[in-house]
Amino acid sequence: MIRNQTRYNTVMSSLGKTATKFLENGTGNEEDFKTATAKTVEIDFEKDRWLLGGRVAFSESSNAEKKSALHISFLLQALQDGQTRYPLFSIMDFEVSDLNQERSQKLQNNILDLLKHKKGFQLLITSSKISKELNVEEYGVGPFYGKNDYIFKL
Repeated sequence: MIRNQTRYNTVMSSLGKTATKFLENGTGNEEDFKTATAKTVEIDFEKDRWLLGGRVAFSESSNAEKKSALHISFLLQALQDGQTRYPLFSIMDFEVSDLNQERSQKLQNNILDLLKHKKGFQLLITSSKISKELNVEEYGVGPFYGKNDYIFKL
């Protein structure tokens, strides 16, 4: 039992550290994210919540950034620790919130910086505000659809 608890604490601490560091590299729109690593972190799967400095609710765009930070933390944990049972595949949809273009692209570029030298995983990002660093043949898949360019044409 002690061994399981020690492992749990180690993994949760690692997830918290990685996620808060990721948040600090954001655009700075959310004050609490600027000093995220100095705040207490509580990840509670049973209650489906992640508290940062005792706070769970943020704006819709900040919640999207916070959620992305946790997903990337899980992926990095699994890539760095073979004992972590987490799929090396993830889908991140940046269209589900009101992320503005600058914030969305900063988030995408931070993800790219964290993962560009990693191997053995697949990450799909959906966004109409794709970063120019990702909108290249090496990373991009499929055409970019502009404002008046629809997927379905009559």
